[in-house]
Amino acid sequence: MINQTIPSYHITSPKVYYAQFRALSLFWLLIGILTFSYLHKNYQVSIQQAQNSLDTDIEYLGLQVSQEFEAIRKIILNIRKDIKYFNPQELQKNFELINSSVPSIRTLSLMNAQGEVVASSRLFLLGKKFDYRDYFKYAKTLFEENRQEFYLSTPFKTILDIYTSTISIALGKDNHFSYVIVATLDPLYFYKNTIEFLKTKDILFQFKHSSGAEIFSTYPNHLISSQNENRDTQDFKVLSHNDLISSTFDIKLQWLENNYSIQLLQPKSKILSSWYKTSLQLISVFITTLIFSAAILFYFQKNRKKQDLLIKQFYQNLIHQNTRLKTATSAANLGAWELNLKEGTLSWDEKMHQIYGSSEQEFTGHYDTWRRYVHPDDVSRIENLIEEALIKKRGFQSQFRIINKNKETHHIRVAANCLFSTNGNLLSLVGINEDISLIKESQLKKEEAEATLQATFDCAAVGMGIVNLEGRFLRVNQALCDFFGFNEENLLKQTLESLTYAEDLLQDQDLRSKRAFLNQRINQYTTEKRYYHKAGHLVWGLTSFVNIANQNTGIRYFIVQISDITQHKKDLIFLQEQKALFDEVISKLPASIIYVDTNLYCQNYNTSAKKLFAHTLTEGTHLYQVCKDLYACQDEIKLALNGHHSTTNLLLHQQKFDIHFIPYQSEGSFKGLAMIISELP
Repeated sequence: MINQTIPSYHITSPKVYYAQFRALSLFWLLIGILTFSYLHKNYQVSIQQAQNSLDTDIEYLGLQVSQEFEAIRKIILNIRKDIKYFNPQELQKNFELINSSVPSIRTLSLMNAQGEVVASSRLFLLGKKFDYRDYFKYAKTLFEENRQEFYLSTPFKTILDIYTSTISIALGKDNHFSYVIVATLDPLYFYKNTIEFLKTKDILFQFKHSSGAEIFSTYPNHLISSQNENRDTQDFKVLSHNDLISSTFDIKLQWLENNYSIQLLQPKSKILSSWYKTSLQLISVFITTLIFSAAILFYFQKNRKKQDLLIKQFYQNLIHQNTRLKTATSAANLGAWELNLKEGTLSWDEKMHQIYGSSEQEFTGHYDTWRRYVHPDDVSRIENLIEEALIKKRGFQSQFRIINKNKETHHIRVAANCLFSTNGNLLSLVGINEDISLIKESQLKKEEAEATLQATFDCAAVGMGIVNLEGRFLRVNQALCDFFGFNEENLLKQTLESLTYAEDLLQDQDLRSKRAFLNQRINQYTTEKRYYHKAGHLVWGLTSFVNIANQNTGIRYFIVQISDITQHKKDLIFLQEQKALFDEVISKLPASIIYVDTNLYCQNYNTSAKKLFAHTLTEGTHLYQVCKDLYACQDEIKLALNGHHSTTNLLLHQQKFDIHFIPYQSEGSFKGLAMIISELP
């Protein structure tokens, strides 16, 4: 619930009223600008609506004419099929029958290959300026050029001195011209249809052939009122292009070589007559309202107390509206619903439909409509909450699942409250729904991640702990407790520095890494340290530090991992001691010992070897450069390089020596040869 305190109100001074008067003047100036903007926009809309209406009318008329043409074409095709089954007398009767049943055809005629009229329904009505012979020659010439059937259309004037048109088909057999079927259109038919359709509109209708001939034009209102056809276009000739709106429809038939077009013209003055009237009324209302507002303001200046009371009431209403606005704003992205208990209907807002994936057309407003969306496992629980809220007349909050239209499961948070009448009767249950599926999914992922992290932390074979900035353990696993010899409770009382060997805390390299780590120049570092065990002895640990930080607060704590490397360190010290002992023994042997790699470069030697080859033996020197006499041992050397022990005798420095070539390995791979040179007696 939102509580809003209304601030104290003070009576306004005369200066404020003058400021209000100026503000009101600016307001009405703005209203005037908006009014004239609206009139201008309405003017454009009126023109556009008239243009759209004209486009619709012409499309309707154009489709009618196109359909008539298609009907005439079908009639001609039927005649073409039936010609071979009829004699001229039967054709004449058939033509007259078709002519009388199809009002759009003036006359039907059939001409043979010699240009003779075989049959005609109304031969006496042919145009006085239309010569069938010339028409026949034209059709025959086109057929011989194309060698196939084709349609032809030609405009001409009838004996009534009005334009009409023909639709013909030239036919042939074995690529030879045979005859022509001619259908003459009746312009009066189109006159009547056009006038009937346009009789309530001031529109000029023009019907033209693609050759440019105007078959007819009509202005229905003038034709009906005065029967004066000469007035059809007179009113339009004096108007400029800017004073007219027009629309054209091209009748394009794929089977017909020549096309037709119709055009509708309408003067803007006829269209805008109602707009002028509306504009005058609106301007009159504006001026009247402006004068009335000025009178009211003047009256308010004389009655300040009453005006202040009205303004205060207005201010309170404004605060109330602002409160409702804040309530609606706080419910942004929440679906609102209401269960009307009296009528038993359920109403949803647009957001509710979005949450449930339904449309307003599908929603019936019944309680069962909502119930079908609820997950079967949650229906009983949520219905019990609603029933309890209605019985106890109090609100409730809960969560449940729905299965939307796309069969997807969503988690919904619901909050509802009871709405009462002034006499305390329960009217309805109102509430909101919020889709919290993403929050639920995030919570599940977080819980899974925490469970995984906890299992990894607790079951890790490596000692792990979380340390705060003071170095105190916040959390440890069992492996870390085993490493230090403490149980978890006692280890949490220790600090990492108190368990670290004092000399290792002062190592230069470790101190540099620690400073960089604390200054966040590096996120982690690893070092080897000695630690005090609970039993009193030292243990070695390979320690890794990782800082956990964020941009706002910096480092929050550290994650420490310690691997027990005590035995490794002991083994390493033992090996170093053994190697030192071995090197000391080798160096004191009377035999000369030289180690060479697989390419026969010297790697190491003892004191006796240095004395024997005093001037030439150095590390990195090739064996044959040490002593050229060793060339005589190439076969034995090759044998040793192949992994076999070999022995030979050789004369060096006028003294005979016994030489053993022994292959040696390191870390499981062949590294080179060991040469043992012993002086023979």
